[in-house]
Amino acid sequence: MKRKKMKHKFFYIIIILIIGLNIYTLFFLRSRYNNEKHNKELMHDIEQYIKPNDIYDDKYQFMNIEFSKLKQKNEDTVSYLVVDGSEISYPVVQTKDNKYYLNHSFDKKENNAGWVFMDYRNNANSLDKNTIIYGHNRLTGTMFGTLKELLEDSYYQKDTHYIYLYTENNNYVFEVFSVYTIQKETYYLKTGFTSDKEYEKFLTILQNRSTYSFPTTVTNQDKIITLSTCSGNNDRTVVHAKLIYEEKRTE
Repeated sequence: MKRKKMKHKFFYIIIILIIGLNIYTLFFLRSRYNNEKHNKELMHDIEQYIKPNDIYDDKYQFMNIEFSKLKQKNEDTVSYLVVDGSEISYPVVQTKDNKYYLNHSFDKKENNAGWVFMDYRNNANSLDKNTIIYGHNRLTGTMFGTLKELLEDSYYQKDTHYIYLYTENNNYVFEVFSVYTIQKETYYLKTGFTSDKEYEKFLTILQNRSTYSFPTTVTNQDKIITLSTCSGNNDRTVVHAKLIYEEKRTE
């Protein structure tokens, strides 16, 4: 009889645990859905400030970004990022650390989907040797959820591999020279270098890591942009591109 009671007690505990797990899962999924919905609504509002350029360039497809409007929404806005071959098109924010926008959205509300942000060590006005931008790898494809598409053969086969970065003063075009997945580390996240030789070695390592051999050459006189996101199992999907064109912009 005592053993039977113990079985019943164990059975009830299992049922309670299952119910608790289901409630937690529902809460998690609901929270995730609300976070994604909120960010999509923010982007829908932001899109009114992103307009096609009336003057079409034969080579580059620039857009007009109303930074004054974006900065009214969030004064942390430092640039706008567009990655050809993906769905990435977001205003980029920057604050005093690399933690805040991991769990805050563009309107600074707590949100586990986070936002696309620039490394706090970088200067968006002048660009460093290595400008780094982060974003979460969302399963819904938002933020940097489509960055992994640059690792696909179909992307490599494209004629162009451009990344556009807009700031208040300039339009920048970068050309991809390296894409890869790597275990979590900090080496590729360096922003400053003590010598041209050190920077040249850094660039060579990034090129040698690439899944594909892009025709783009890189020297220690170039400035680059690095896009980084998680890719599961503590790995990182990384894209590097070098600055190939810049022009003064007007709003």
